[in-house]
Amino acid sequence: MSEHQTRLATGEIQFHQWCEPPLEAGEYHVEVTQTVQELADDPTSKGSYRSKFSFSVAGPRFALNPAEVYSVYPPKGQIGDFANSLPHVVFTRRTLPWERSLTPPRNKGDTRPWMALLVVSAADFPSKNFPECKTRKLGELINPAANEARVGPHLELDPYESEDDLCNTIDLPWEVFQSVAPSLDDLAYLAHVREVNTGAKETLSFLADGWFSVVLANRFPLPDKRPVKALENRAYLVSLEGLQDCLPGPKNLAANKPVRLAVLSSWTFHCCEAFAFKASMNQLKVRLLRVPRQADGAAGATLTPAEKQVRRAWDLGYTALNHSTRLGEKAVSWYRGPLVPLHLSKESRYCFLPAADAALRYSPLDGMMDVTYAAAFQLGRLLALQDRHFATALYAHRNRVRRQINDVLGRNRVGEFLGKPDNAGNAESDIMTSWVKTMIGSQTRQSGKDTWADLPPSSDAFQRETKGEKTKQAGELKLTTDFDLTIPQTVCQWLARLVLLYRVPFTYLVADERMLPPDSMRFFFLDPGWLKCLLEGACSVGRSVAHDELVDEYLRDMFLDFAMGQSLEVRMKPQLITSTSATNPSVVTTPVPHALENNDRILISGVSGSNAEINGEHPVTCLGPTTFSVPVDASGGAGQGGSFVRSRPSDIAVKQPAGRRPDWPLTGFLLRSPAVEGWQGLEMRAWKDSAGTIAIDPLRIDRLAPDIMLCIFNGKVDRIEVRQPPEGMHFGASFDGTGFQKLRLRRLNDRTEHDEGDGVAPGPGHQLTDSSQVPIPLRTNAPRVVEVAQLAKALKDKLEKLKGRDATQEFTSADFGVEMVESPGRVVFDVANQQDTDAR
Repeated sequence: MSEHQTRLATGEIQFHQWCEPPLEAGEYHVEVTQTVQELADDPTSKGSYRSKFSFSVAGPRFALNPAEVYSVYPPKGQIGDFANSLPHVVFTRRTLPWERSLTPPRNKGDTRPWMALLVVSAADFPSKNFPECKTRKLGELINPAANEARVGPHLELDPYESEDDLCNTIDLPWEVFQSVAPSLDDLAYLAHVREVNTGAKETLSFLADGWFSVVLANRFPLPDKRPVKALENRAYLVSLEGLQDCLPGPKNLAANKPVRLAVLSSWTFHCCEAFAFKASMNQLKVRLLRVPRQADGAAGATLTPAEKQVRRAWDLGYTALNHSTRLGEKAVSWYRGPLVPLHLSKESRYCFLPAADAALRYSPLDGMMDVTYAAAFQLGRLLALQDRHFATALYAHRNRVRRQINDVLGRNRVGEFLGKPDNAGNAESDIMTSWVKTMIGSQTRQSGKDTWADLPPSSDAFQRETKGEKTKQAGELKLTTDFDLTIPQTVCQWLARLVLLYRVPFTYLVADERMLPPDSMRFFFLDPGWLKCLLEGACSVGRSVAHDELVDEYLRDMFLDFAMGQSLEVRMKPQLITSTSATNPSVVTTPVPHALENNDRILISGVSGSNAEINGEHPVTCLGPTTFSVPVDASGGAGQGGSFVRSRPSDIAVKQPAGRRPDWPLTGFLLRSPAVEGWQGLEMRAWKDSAGTIAIDPLRIDRLAPDIMLCIFNGKVDRIEVRQPPEGMHFGASFDGTGFQKLRLRRLNDRTEHDEGDGVAPGPGHQLTDSSQVPIPLRTNAPRVVEVAQLAKALKDKLEKLKGRDATQEFTSADFGVEMVESPGRVVFDVANQQDTDAR
């Protein structure tokens, strides 16, 4: 868990100029000297002992791990109206753009990035074709052959690098490189860091620490002059290390030779007005998740009884699928997945299912079988058998419970036979000893039973409950008190993820492709009966004797609630311990996570040094909504810099506090759109009311396919907001026919004396009046390439004139990013009226 985990609220964003790496890549030598005064007279050592060693810190240089690239804009392979936006790339590591320098070795405090994003089109090259990106050896990059008329970076390889190592390279003509590459002054403004809250994002983005570095291009993409065509543009992320003398500027090297560059990443996009985030979201057809009625007959046509029956089934979320029976017969049966278009209430008690066939249902109205719950049961069983760790842990748990049951039954039978029901809790040997002594003393029979055969075949505690008849209470064993039913953590976590439909194949979720066509958003309720059958099928693994079924029968009403309660903690990440009280060092001041309550336990980890002894599991005492206390460490503090997660006991008898219980009905939506594929880290927020005042926590936000997103929320959703990721907000300007203009700059200070009379809300980030307009200077020798340093100065002067920034502070790349960034697009869906029409 990173100590830089963001504490911003959902929807907030903060810009930082840069993040300096703690240790730069390169060679390091450490020498230690120890002097012993008592051995100063030693003629050999003179009392001085030395030791030294060397090590290397490796970092990206000629190649980049694709996992480091979080997102790009414009989206890879997309067609859209990108002509007025500056492309950029977002990295998952906040220090990446500053881990090296243009002129090795790196100077401490150098805020210029060692990489740049170059944007070109085919029209930039004399041949009207893009140059080929080739894989070459490092020796061919840094040491050009005598017969090669080109320039490359002047570098020395580190000891762990070899000239035979491979990297991707591209050769750009000298004129093209000079026209599109940033100058030294420009580079200072083309990289910054964004800090955002990741709470409303999909799992991959949710687990990030919220800090992202951004590298910005200095050129607007070139659009096609023909309105119906889309012109191809390519973005190349290249290394500029060792190429300082080749960059545009008054003192650059006049080589007039092609420049060979190491390509770290690249992608292609097309400029056309046919696609943009809001345009893509506006194309969505918002419906409930079911087969659309329009697919059946012409509008206004008279339907036959059979067609009406099919319509009714569709309205309930069913679809007809081919069904092969166990006898090999071919049939057609109804099936409905766990995502349904209507609210199905959660039952307080469900019938016990010994096998999948017990869940088959027959419809006398149409003579068809309903295989919905049978398929769920069988799927759960197959998924459990597929996971060896879960199946082994569940089988071991069954054996442990079975041994306890046999032990209690044995004691009960002995006690009942001997007429000593009060001794039922004692061991059999103690009961027999007591009975023998009594028999010898009185020589009378103590029990009315003549033989073991007169005893009932099994205890009343394990008699099944028949339909319409209540279970007997007399003599019933209390499973939650007489047995240790603590479920292994492996089983707990696996069931919790299963109930949120992890591992469930997509064809079980959406059985008919007509339910989720392209450019669609489909809302649904979760079917608790389907989830119960899924869990019961998974938990049927390893069941071999009658007592196993009976135990399952007693536990079946708890499994769903228990698994759902655990599922509330599937989507969570460790919370940081970063703030302590000066007066009481054991008090941790941080938002209390996951509805902590007194005596709950947290697992602390990541505390190092003298404070490491605090690592482990501890009970907490809640002092308020944002404070709690934990045991102190040796220094009297709470372990600055560590992290913790809530560690609740996994006994199924523990009741879930109201704040942690599932708020049925659970709802959500499936989104199929190019926007899902184009924007990594889309934010999904939900509310219980149309006014957006009661927020609902997400239980799952995951990408099931490149263009399909699944969202499940803890409650009934009435309002949904889909928003562009703030860490991926693009940079843009307005085009007025003659040039680019940056309209309505943003305030950078929060001094109240500068807010009087301008009619703009105080605080940084708020847009200024319409008069805050700055023309964007472009290079004369290259189309649509921005003079970044000149633009930064113009923005600085304009803001100071409007008193929108503190003139004593440096105008940094973070300030430049704040001014150039466009507000993230967002679309709100009002789903309170769940009809078969657009709900936007």
